[in-house]
Order: sequence, then C-alpha cells, then structure tokens
Amino acid sequence: MIYFTTGLVKLQGTGGLFKPDGVGWFEGTWWDGTSIHYALNYVTMSRISYASLPLPLWLTMMMTYTSVWWETLFPLLVLFRWTRKWALLLGILFHLGIWFTLAIGWFSFFMIAFYGVWVPDEFWARWLDKKADPPLAA
Repeated sequence: MIYFTTGLVKLQGTGGLFKPDGVGWFEGTWWDGTSIHYALNYVTMSRISYASLPLPLWLTMMMTYTSVWWETLFPLLVLFRWTRKWALLLGILFHLGIWFTLAIGWFSFFMIAFYGVWVPDEFWARWLDKKADPPLAA
C-alpha cells in the first residue's frame, strides 16, 4: 500500500484531489520526467555531486517514469507469481539505487525488509534446511 499510494500521489501531479478547477492534474516533475534528475542534483540530499556523475536527462527521465509506474502497479505485480520475482528484484535495485545516491537514512533497508512477506514459505523452508545441513566431510 505504501508504493501504491505514493505512486498515485505522484501521478496526481501538482493539482490536488479536491481542486475544483482540475488545474495541475497532468503537470509536475513526475509527469515531465525530471523528478529523479532534480533529486540527484539537490545538493543537501545527494551523496554524489552531479559534476562527478552527470547522468543524462534521458536516463533520469526513464528512471523517473519506471519508478512511478512501478510504485503504482506494485500491488498488481506482486499479486501474480510470474511477475512477483521481477517486481521485487526491481524494488531491491530501486532501493539500493536510492541508498547509494541519496542521503535519506535507513529508509531503503526498511522497505527491502518488508519484501520477506512476499517470498513463499517453500523458499524459506529450503533456505533454512540448507543452513541446518552439516558440512560434508572430505
């Protein structure tokens, strides 16, 4: 629900839900693809100077659109077994990317910790069995 709601708020644009004139619904940095570009250039939040890592605008634009749509569609992506693995893998890469580039504390690791609930019991049982097996003698 965290991803879904933040994705919806980002897609909402600069207009509010209760704005009567509807101005700003399809406007804003998430719609024009510049959100990640601006975040990476924000001096007090960025771990790496833009001068040291000048990512092209087309790349940060792709990252912006991918992240907002991944967040919005996350509930559907984890609902189906055949897309769950890819959604979780993208989420891990997403959060590691946030951790490496932005100074926002432990947020990324807290979010990754929640991913354990999406991993099937069979995986955890196999993983624990492998850890419990004694090493083979040579």
